[in-house]
Amino acid sequence: MKRWLIIATLVLVVLGTLLYTLAGTEPGLRWLAARVASRLPEGSRLDGIRGRLLGPIDISNIRVLIGGNVVEDLCFAVNPLQE
Repeated sequence: MKRWLIIATLVLVVLGTLLYTLAGTEPGLRWLAARVASRLPEGSRLDGIRGRLLGPIDISNIRVLIGGNVVEDLCFAVNPLQE
């Protein structure tokens, strides 16, 4: 019983650390943004990403290619925890 409690505690600590790394740090935000950018149409890009996923997030120099039309130089800031 004690062994399972130790294993469960270690698993929760590892999952909490991974979640904090993704949501609470700028490198975590950049890693997630790279995953999103890889799914955008070819020729699109996300540059200038700063902040944390928990907020605030500042993204500048967005370029999206949609149906041959280019939308670029978009900039915005988001604070997901602010109401």
